[in-house]
Amino acid sequence: MEITSHASCGPLVDIGLDGIVRFSCMEYTKDQFTSIRHINETSKNDQTVLETLREGLLKEGAKDRNHFQVDVLSDEPIYIEFVADERHPGGTQLKVVFPVYAQRNQLRDYAKVDDDNPEEIHGPLKFYEATRLLEMGRRHILYHHNATLASLAWAAKDKKVFDRYTNLVTSWRRELLSAEQQKAITAYRGKW
Repeated sequence: MEITSHASCGPLVDIGLDGIVRFSCMEYTKDQFTSIRHINETSKNDQTVLETLREGLLKEGAKDRNHFQVDVLSDEPIYIEFVADERHPGGTQLKVVFPVYAQRNQLRDYAKVDDDNPEEIHGPLKFYEATRLLEMGRRHILYHHNATLASLAWAAKDKKVFDRYTNLVTSWRRELLSAEQQKAITAYRGKW
C-alpha cells in the first residue's frame, strides 16, 4: 500500500460544563446532493497533515481569516481511514481526524462557495448536540459520521461527557491499524 495523498478533518467540538457536546458542522452541497459535514481539506503539494487541517479550518471555518484562533485538541489523529485516492489512480488516500476548538463568534455564519471547487457550496457552520447530529445519520457521509463518533469518544475522557453519552461512547470501537497500514504511514511524506 502506498499513501499518495491525505485529507484532514477537523470536527469543531464544544464541550459544555454540563458534559453536553456540540459539534459545529456545515451543510455541504455538490451536484444537488446535500450532506452534513465537518471541515475537511485535501492535501496540496507537500503539506503535512496538520498544515492541511489548518488550511481547511481557515478556508472553511473562519468568519475572518485574519482573526481566527483555533486549537488542535489532540497531538495524534483520533480516527484514521484509508480509501482509494481519486486523484492518484492505484494510490491510497489517508484520511485523518483531529478534534479542534474555536470560539463560536469566530466561526463562519454565512454560506460560501468552496475556494477550490466552485461547484461546492458550504452552508454556514451550525452547532448540533452530539446525539442529534448522530441521529441525522442519513444526511451524513459515513466518514463524517465516524469522525463524530470518534470525537465524542475522545471527549468522553471528561467524566461528565462519559456519563451523559455512555451508550454512544462505549459502542464506538476504534479499529487498530494493520502492520501494512502502519508501515505506509511511516513511509508517507505528509505525516503530522
